[in-house]
Amino acid sequence: MLFLCFFTKLKILLEKLLHFIFLHDILITVADAETQKTTKKKLKNLVDIEK
Repeated sequence: MLFLCFFTKLKILLEKLLHFIFLHDILITVADAETQKTTKKKLKNLVDIEK
């Protein structure tokens, strides 16, 4: 019984860890997209200034 309880807790912990990793990947992807947008805007502004 104790063995089963251990595996149940381990399973829950692993599910939480995988969920965290998944959310972390989404946040990094969103942040990367925002950074690219900002960089494009800055480059466009620099080009506009030079014209």
